[in-house]
Amino acid sequence: MATRSKKSWLFLPAILFFHCSLAQSGVIKGRIFNPFSNEPLPYANIQLQGTSLFTLSDTAGNYTIKKITPGLYNLVVSSVGYKTKIVFEIQVDNLKPSFVDIPMESSADTIRQVEIVARTDRSIEWTRVHDLPDFVYFNHSIHVNKGVGCTTCHGQVDRMPLMMQEQSLQMEWCLDCHRNPERYVRPRDAVFRVDYEPPPDQIALGTRLVAQYQIQKLTSCSTCHR
Repeated sequence: MATRSKKSWLFLPAILFFHCSLAQSGVIKGRIFNPFSNEPLPYANIQLQGTSLFTLSDTAGNYTIKKITPGLYNLVVSSVGYKTKIVFEIQVDNLKPSFVDIPMESSADTIRQVEIVARTDRSIEWTRVHDLPDFVYFNHSIHVNKGVGCTTCHGQVDRMPLMMQEQSLQMEWCLDCHRNPERYVRPRDAVFRVDYEPPPDQIALGTRLVAQYQIQKLTSCSTCHR
C-alpha cells in the first residue's frame, strides 16, 4: 500500500505539468475572404511565422490554429490567385482566442496575364488540373447522364480564384461513389448547377434515382482500366 501511494505521488507532478501546459496554450482563429465580394477563400494556407504551426481554411473560409505558446506572432497567408499577406504582431494569450479576419488582395500578375492575352489576341496556355493517369479510362458523358454533378468531382469552381483540384481522384475515392451512388447522384436537370446542395433526404432521393437512371454499381477493374 505504501509503495502504491509513493508511485501516485511521483505521477502527480507530471499530471499537473501536463494540465498546466494545456492551459498555457492559445488559439488564433478567423476568416479568410475576398474584400470586394465578401466571399470566403477556401483552402488558403495560414502559417504561424517562425513555427511549424499551420492550417488551411475550410470551405467557409474559416481557420483555427491551436496549441500556441502565448506571445506575439506574425501570420503568413497565401492562396492561389492572391498576394501573400503577412499580419504582424498578433497577441496570443491563454485566456481567450485571438480573432483575426484577413481580407486578401487579388494577384496583379494574374490580372495582368489576362490583360496581355486579351490585347495580343494570343490564346491562353492551359494547364490541365484534373489529369488522370494514362491507364485510367474515364467517360465524362456517362457520369453526367447518370446524374453525377460537376461540383461532386470538381468542387465549387465558381468560388475558386483559379481552378484547383478539390478531390483526390484516387481509386478509393472513385470506388466509394461506384459502391454508393445513392449518396452522390442528383436529378439530371441539376447536374450543371454549381449552387446545388444535397437535400436532407439524399439517400432516399439517390435510391430512387439509381433505379430510375438504371445505375449499375460497377467495381470491376475492367470498368476503369482497359
